[in-house]
Amino acid sequence: MKQKRNRWQVFWDLMVQDPGLVFFILSTITLVFTIIYSRVWSNFLTLALYAVAIFFYIRKHRKTAVSILAQKHLPVVVVAGKDRGYAKQLWEDAIQTITQQTGFKQFKQIGDFFNINFEDLLIHRSDDLNPLDPNQWKNFISRIQREIRQFTDRITGDKTYHIFIFGIGLTSLAIGLGAVFGTRSKVTVYQLSDEKWEPVLDLSQNIRRLKETKKERSYRYISVSIPERFTSEVALVLNLASHPTTGYLEHYLKEKGLANLTMVEVNNEYGGNLREKDWTAVVQEVFSVYSLIHEKGPAGIHLFHNMPTALAFGLGVALGIYNQVTVYCWDVTNSTYCPVFGLNELESLL
Repeated sequence: MKQKRNRWQVFWDLMVQDPGLVFFILSTITLVFTIIYSRVWSNFLTLALYAVAIFFYIRKHRKTAVSILAQKHLPVVVVAGKDRGYAKQLWEDAIQTITQQTGFKQFKQIGDFFNINFEDLLIHRSDDLNPLDPNQWKNFISRIQREIRQFTDRITGDKTYHIFIFGIGLTSLAIGLGAVFGTRSKVTVYQLSDEKWEPVLDLSQNIRRLKETKKERSYRYISVSIPERFTSEVALVLNLASHPTTGYLEHYLKEKGLANLTMVEVNNEYGGNLREKDWTAVVQEVFSVYSLIHEKGPAGIHLFHNMPTALAFGLGVALGIYNQVTVYCWDVTNSTYCPVFGLNELESLL
């Protein structure tokens, strides 16, 4: 019953805000009185035309009211290391992709009604994030959340976030973003493949399924080497793309005097190129490995990775912000790893 009242309220607001419709209604009323008092019945044709125009106006506004109260699809596009023009093109590609995937195209109608601009969900910085400056990473994650929050606070109704992340080294950022989103929001995550965005994680129905764990013997997409003995802290290595990171990591740990740190290595079994349409099962398997480590009660986990951005976001959703996990980024310039944030250092503002 509440939904019906809301629909009529929106419908009424749309009609009274349309000067064209108000003009037609007032003109029709005037014409009716003119016909009655002047008995010029030939004006009935004009009256009929006015009535038809009013009908189509009302039908248009009814459709708009329905779309405003229906599920809204919000394009969250995060771009770093590119100029504004390039980022704007990626945002337009995202809009087109959402429409193709969902049939949703009422961006202008909703924008006009709520007085919002969907382009505000394009969060962009022209330079790359600096692996040597952890504050840049945490501040950017906070900025993304604030801009999303400022936008969504101005609209009502059910929402699905469509996540597009593009930039060098942003896989680590994607883990943090996934963690602050958590399992509270409906999300669809996209991966750029062959210059086309593909929805590889559809979490719009049951996002908590990412946290479902699987037994090691049932792993299909990964293989894991788990040592018998664990140190107080653990290095979790995710080789989920075409180039493994283990060799570089061993050098890094030795350089930092951490050569004795327990290392849990996860390798992909799909040849480094994940072609599945749904990546949920891969996230579940990787999260299962994390759960096995977590059961050992380590003081902290150091997360080193090489994997697709969308997969990283999904893993972040599963991990959340309450775990002692330090996320590392590969520093291309200095050919080394850098810790950029701990998940427990992040604050969720969404």
